[in-house]
Amino acid sequence: MAISGFLFLSWRIFEIITLVPVVGMLGWFVHGFVDNNQLTPNFILVLFIVSVLALAWAFFTLISYLRARHDAFFVALVDLAFVGALIAGVVELRGIRNADCANFTTGSLYVDLGPFGYYGREGSGNAFGFNVNKTCAMLKASWALAMINIIAFFVTFLLALLVHHHHKDDDRVVSLRRVHIGFRKMANVADHYDDPISIGVIGGTGLQSLAGFTHVASLRLDTPWGSPSSPVSVLHHPSPSTGKPIPVAFISRHGLHHEFAPHEVPARANIAALRKLGVRTIIAFSAVGSLQEAIKPRDFVVPDQIIDRTKGIRPFTFFEGGMVGHVGFADPFDGKIADIVRRCGHSLEGDGVRLHDRGTLICMEGPQFSTRAESNMYRSFGGSVINMSALPEAKLAKEAEIAYAMICMSTDYDCWHESAGDVTVEMVMGNMKANSENAYRFVGAVLNELSKEEHADAVSATHLAGQSKFAGSMTAPAGRSAKAKENLTWLFPNYFD
Repeated sequence: MAISGFLFLSWRIFEIITLVPVVGMLGWFVHGFVDNNQLTPNFILVLFIVSVLALAWAFFTLISYLRARHDAFFVALVDLAFVGALIAGVVELRGIRNADCANFTTGSLYVDLGPFGYYGREGSGNAFGFNVNKTCAMLKASWALAMINIIAFFVTFLLALLVHHHHKDDDRVVSLRRVHIGFRKMANVADHYDDPISIGVIGGTGLQSLAGFTHVASLRLDTPWGSPSSPVSVLHHPSPSTGKPIPVAFISRHGLHHEFAPHEVPARANIAALRKLGVRTIIAFSAVGSLQEAIKPRDFVVPDQIIDRTKGIRPFTFFEGGMVGHVGFADPFDGKIADIVRRCGHSLEGDGVRLHDRGTLICMEGPQFSTRAESNMYRSFGGSVINMSALPEAKLAKEAEIAYAMICMSTDYDCWHESAGDVTVEMVMGNMKANSENAYRFVGAVLNELSKEEHADAVSATHLAGQSKFAGSMTAPAGRSAKAKENLTWLFPNYFD
């Protein structure tokens, strides 16, 4: 526990200790007024109600500290509100501050105390009014303890802000054992998920806001190839066939804050983590530049081919370091899943979505954009669109026996187009933002369709099962390094026993 958390809990206990007598003493006054069928005066009632609520809040946040620290900012705001409420209660009772408890039988406060003051002692001989010195002392003690709690709640307000800051930093730290899948708890959602997940999505950070999808878990995983680029968000969507919730695993390719450049994306960890969770179909989303006049900015493309123009600096295979494997890559995108994606896209045409069925995707190294000569060269290759994200993602998915399809959204004409401006980050982001609603509807329609029972075989990628077992068996057992076998056994249990 961070020092801020320890201090917060210590001050919470102090608040409880000092609030209990306030509630007890003021509660005795409220009881007396009720017994005598009189309204409790505001100078007692306000501080009593505030103290009861503050005590309940202090108990709740102390007992459920693990939950409270996830919502520490909200806790801080509530504590600050109690500072204001306690000030209001103290102001109401300020008349007791300078009272002389040894001679407490005069003044307006003595009269206003009803059964505890003039009415009780002089008016009717009520038992509550026999010891006015005690009455004065109790009110003065309540006022003083309330003053102390104003300071205490302001301190816990500051400490809660500090806890919020520390907890936000902690969520970025992953200290999990390799090979074992571990999880870190995140705010308001589960930190584990035990059921298998067949469908995965790799893309931007907006998927959690899709209508009809519920964010149920955020998983912090570790793999032999490191940690994924973001926590894996598990989303639930009701199946159109059965109504049962269908889980979807989502990874933000470039990180929650877009901190990974294309060549820095931990693609092996991303694909391995999804495979370990049970994912057998991945829908990837990517912004692309258009290399063809017909593919206008904000159009969508579901490509069927890739030309690799990366430089080999990105780790691009699971088979290395003592185990060789050659997996076919003639069709980099899964035909069955891609056809489902295309049908979904066409169903949205006329409603803001314009789709191109096929095309060749050029995957360049980046992170800089193309030169004009390169852009025209890629056009001469027959390229349709260009991005920096498809590889090695598609290759690794093929090795992991996962059906992979990509939805590309054109954001610009790269730099070959004579009448269009050269591509800039502002141009890319502007078109992405303007077309985001269509992008979310497209992805949502695809996930909705893939959830249907009729696509169960395609989503399970049964046509890919076992290909990596055969590929990895090329290296004889005697030639396999322990490290390579350990890593591949993590990814493919029982394949290489």
